[in-house]
Amino acid sequence: MRTPLCLFLSFAISSFALAQPSDGDKGKRKPPEEAITACADASEGSQVSFTLANGDTINGTCVNHRGQLLAIPDEHLARMKREKTGE
Repeated sequence: MRTPLCLFLSFAISSFALAQPSDGDKGKRKPPEEAITACADASEGSQVSFTLANGDTINGTCVNHRGQLLAIPDEHLARMKREKTGE
Protein backbone atom coordinates (compact mmCIF):
# COMPACT_ATOMS: atom_id res chain seq x y z
CA MET A 1 0.00 0.00 0.00
CA ARG A 2 2.82 2.41 0.82
CA THR A 3 4.65 1.86 -2.48
CA PRO A 4 1.66 2.80 -4.71
CA LEU A 5 1.08 5.91 -2.60
CA CYS A 6 4.73 6.92 -2.87
CA LEU A 7 4.70 6.38 -6.62
CA PHE A 8 1.50 8.38 -6.94
CA LEU A 9 2.86 11.28 -4.89
CA SER A 10 6.19 11.21 -6.73
CA PHE A 11 4.41 11.42 -10.07
CA ALA A 12 2.01 14.10 -8.85
CA ILE A 13 4.79 16.23 -7.48
CA SER A 14 7.13 15.72 -10.43
CA SER A 15 4.47 16.83 -12.87
CA PHE A 16 3.22 19.67 -10.70
CA ALA A 17 1.47 21.85 -13.26
CA LEU A 18 2.36 25.11 -11.54
CA ALA A 19 6.01 24.31 -10.95
CA GLN A 20 8.71 26.68 -12.01
CA PRO A 21 12.10 25.70 -13.41
CA SER A 22 14.82 26.07 -10.80
CA ASP A 23 17.98 27.94 -11.64
CA GLY A 24 20.52 25.12 -11.35
CA ASP A 25 18.41 22.09 -12.27
CA LYS A 26 18.56 22.41 -16.07
CA GLY A 27 14.89 21.87 -16.89
CA LYS A 28 13.85 20.10 -13.70
CA ARG A 29 10.83 21.69 -12.12
CA LYS A 30 10.26 22.64 -8.54
CA PRO A 31 7.12 23.89 -6.80
CA PRO A 32 6.56 27.60 -6.42
CA GLU A 33 7.75 28.99 -3.10
CA GLU A 34 4.13 29.88 -2.24
CA ALA A 35 3.26 26.15 -2.25
CA ILE A 36 5.97 25.50 0.33
CA THR A 37 5.10 28.53 2.46
CA ALA A 38 1.41 27.53 2.51
CA CYS A 39 2.31 24.35 4.41
CA ALA A 40 4.86 25.93 6.78
CA ASP A 41 2.46 25.86 9.76
CA ALA A 42 0.39 22.88 8.58
CA SER A 43 0.67 19.11 8.73
CA GLU A 44 0.57 16.49 5.99
CA GLY A 45 -2.95 16.18 4.60
CA SER A 46 -3.96 19.71 5.64
CA GLN A 47 -6.09 21.72 3.24
CA VAL A 48 -4.50 25.08 2.42
CA SER A 49 -4.72 27.84 -0.14
CA PHE A 50 -2.05 30.12 -1.53
CA THR A 51 -1.83 32.98 -3.98
CA LEU A 52 0.67 32.94 -6.83
CA ALA A 53 2.58 35.99 -7.98
CA ASN A 54 0.14 36.37 -10.89
CA GLY A 55 -2.77 36.68 -8.40
CA ASP A 56 -4.27 33.20 -8.93
CA THR A 57 -5.46 31.56 -5.71
CA ILE A 58 -4.82 27.82 -5.51
CA ASN A 59 -6.53 25.40 -3.12
CA GLY A 60 -4.32 22.45 -2.25
CA THR A 61 -3.35 19.66 0.09
CA CYS A 62 -0.05 19.49 1.97
CA VAL A 63 2.07 16.45 1.08
CA ASN A 64 5.54 15.41 2.17
CA HIS A 65 7.97 15.19 -0.73
CA ARG A 66 11.58 14.26 0.06
CA GLY A 67 11.26 15.61 3.57
CA GLN A 68 9.64 18.87 2.51
CA LEU A 69 5.99 19.68 3.09
CA LEU A 70 4.38 21.47 0.15
CA ALA A 71 0.92 22.11 -1.27
CA ILE A 72 -0.25 20.23 -4.35
CA PRO A 73 -3.31 21.76 -6.09
CA ASP A 74 -6.46 19.76 -5.34
CA GLU A 75 -7.38 19.71 -9.04
CA HIS A 76 -4.04 18.12 -9.83
CA LEU A 77 -4.40 15.48 -7.10
CA ALA A 78 -7.92 14.64 -8.29
CA ARG A 79 -6.74 14.25 -11.89
CA MET A 80 -3.85 12.02 -10.81
CA LYS A 81 -6.22 9.86 -8.76
CA ARG A 82 -8.57 9.48 -11.75
CA GLU A 83 -5.68 8.51 -14.02
CA LYS A 84 -4.43 6.00 -11.46
CA THR A 85 -7.81 4.30 -11.13
CA GLY A 86 -8.55 4.46 -14.85
CA GLU A 87 -11.69 6.58 -14.51
